[in-house]
Amino acid sequence: MNYSQNISILFLFLLISPILSELYHLQKVPAKLKTLHRAHRNLSPQNDSYFLEQAYGDSYDLYYYYTTLYFGSKKTPQTFILDTGSPTTTSPCSKCTSCGKHLNKPYELKDNSKIIKCYTDDCNSLGSSCMNNQCSFSISYSEGSRLAGFFNLQDIYFENINNDPKFSSKSFTLPIGCTTTETHLFVSQSADGIMGLNNSGRSFVSLMFKYKVIQKELFSICLGQKDGYFSIGEIDTKYHKSNISYVPLIWGHSNFYIKIIDMKVGNVVVSTKNYNIFIDSGTTITYFPNEIYNSVIDNFNTYCKEKGNKCGKFQDVENIGHCGMFKSKKERFEALNYYWPNITLNLEGYSYILTPNNYYFEYNDNNKIGACIGFEGEYSSKITLGGTFMHGHDIIFDKDNQMIGFAEADCNRGMNVEERKNNNDITPDDSFIKNVEGGNPNKFIELNEKLKIGIIIISCVLIVFLIILIIFILVKKFNTKEYKAHVDESAENKNGNNENNINNVLENKNENNKNNIKNELEIKNENNIDNESEIKNQNTATNDINNV
Repeated sequence: MNYSQNISILFLFLLISPILSELYHLQKVPAKLKTLHRAHRNLSPQNDSYFLEQAYGDSYDLYYYYTTLYFGSKKTPQTFILDTGSPTTTSPCSKCTSCGKHLNKPYELKDNSKIIKCYTDDCNSLGSSCMNNQCSFSISYSEGSRLAGFFNLQDIYFENINNDPKFSSKSFTLPIGCTTTETHLFVSQSADGIMGLNNSGRSFVSLMFKYKVIQKELFSICLGQKDGYFSIGEIDTKYHKSNISYVPLIWGHSNFYIKIIDMKVGNVVVSTKNYNIFIDSGTTITYFPNEIYNSVIDNFNTYCKEKGNKCGKFQDVENIGHCGMFKSKKERFEALNYYWPNITLNLEGYSYILTPNNYYFEYNDNNKIGACIGFEGEYSSKITLGGTFMHGHDIIFDKDNQMIGFAEADCNRGMNVEERKNNNDITPDDSFIKNVEGGNPNKFIELNEKLKIGIIIISCVLIVFLIILIIFILVKKFNTKEYKAHVDESAENKNGNNENNINNVLENKNENNKNNIKNELEIKNENNIDNESEIKNQNTATNDINNV
């Protein structure tokens, strides 16, 4: 193998090594999922049927996450809890007589023509019941809360996140619930209403799709320890730290259910038998069936003992959960980042890894500094994946293809830039990044983005070099063939000339030899004649002497 071929192989290896590395980190998923992975990867939404919105809230103080919609020409604000476990989007309107006090006043409903009547196409799309010729709803929840009311059409504006002019005047019309009855927790909550985002056809995103507001029936939610963001109609990957991996939904459910194979606490496997996972952003924490919960807690405590009991002094806090208590925030920070275990949910084709900073929530009461594990046990046949277990991931709800996507993401970046700068309550996620990177919470993401750009640039340069090298080798090879052909032809001509020269030399030599021989013969004959004459003369003289 010559020098140029060695160089070619080296460049080829350098070219494909980033690709091989990327393939190595891809999860083993079915072919259909891989196709979707490629379709969504590095997506930068450009079309108008796309919304990127702010999510506000947390899992330790407010206990839920909400967003803001604006109604009518006056853009009256209404806040809605993001709830993937509910079908209906509704908030109190001016006709409510039993609603509690919330962040905003009930929205006005002066135009009765906007009320959706029974047996209309709008009402049929909601699959609702009828009462007083109004398209009505009534929703009850397991803890005893209830919402009831009727639907009306509203002109809706989303919040103009970070003053982006792209969304400044964008509006659409959708059926929205007018809540006339609230009970229990709904009366006391701060948020005005609830945004139903489940897997049914009457959820907020499905209605946006049916009314042609968006082109794709999908959305994503990214929850941080503090605030977050969510997108509708497309996937925004600018805060992603990993590629998107997809798992299939279990068919036939109005909610989002996925299969779980098993789970791990640290490196210890915990059996999950045949339980399924219900993804519910409206639930604050995660609920395991009691037998799984007890096994998880036992393995959690064992893991902490092996780490020298530096996870905190654990106690069960009523209505809160299993919490570790600390003497200082620094001690809590060290425990979360060095001594608490990761928890892994092994799903169909993807391992969903949660670090302690993702699944814990703060507990601060009576001067106590605590960190609570974000899950509890209950009598149930399913695992309910709540808000605490959704932290640190952009979770994609792809209703078009009935799949759930997961991507590690900086969900805390949902806060606008100025608010992040002025936020003195540093989350463990940000403080850990500051500790590692020397004070810049954005550096980790920036390095990832620069690395991706660097790989692209290097790959392009290598491709150009490889093309030039291939052209050089081909040209050189072609020139070598032509030179060889020329040499062969020259050699052939030279051989022909040499042969002719040899023949000419031989002919000339033969002719010369013939002439020389002829001359020699002529000379010899002349000599012979002279000798004969002399001899004859001698004989004549002898005879004369004898006669005398």
